Amino acid sequence: SPPPESFHVDPRRREGPKSKKLYSCACGKQPKIEIMSLKSDKVFETMKSAIESQGEDVVKKIKAVFRFDITKKGKVMKYWLVDLKNGSGKISEVDKKTKAECTIKLSDRNFVKLIRGKLNPMMAYSSGQVKVKGNIMLAMKIQKLTKMVSVASPRAKL
Repeated sequence: SPPPESFHVDPRRREGPKSKKLYSCACGKQPKIEIMSLKSDKVFETMKSAIESQGEDVVKKIKAVFRFDITKKGKVMKYWLVDLKNGSGKISEVDKKTKAECTIKLSDRNFVKLIRGKLNPMMAYSSGQVKVKGNIMLAMKIQKLTKMVSVASPRAKL
């Protein structure tokens, strides 16, 4: 469908099946593109601060490397690596090629519910809301991770 009258197609862009039309405002300004933020981003930031304060203790208890594939509307939006096996622990955003002992794929919404303790991990796995690759027994240690987050920010509104 054609763009609104106040927008025009940039003639510098080629047309073709793989090209995207670049629209600009008639006033000369580029339209603002909104970057989708995820609720899980806040949870991972809380986890980072928790690891900074109690990392070595958590690493001793969990001893695992997780990758969380966070989805929105069925599409993976972000990959997070939670290394609770090496050093004093580390959480970072990674790409899909990054390996982990246990990869957990779930929606942004369900991740937040899981961390809050409002989603039973076994029920979520059984119903397909959570998919696990790798060592499934390590996924059972997620509950220790949820306790760590709740201790780190008992009042945080996740």
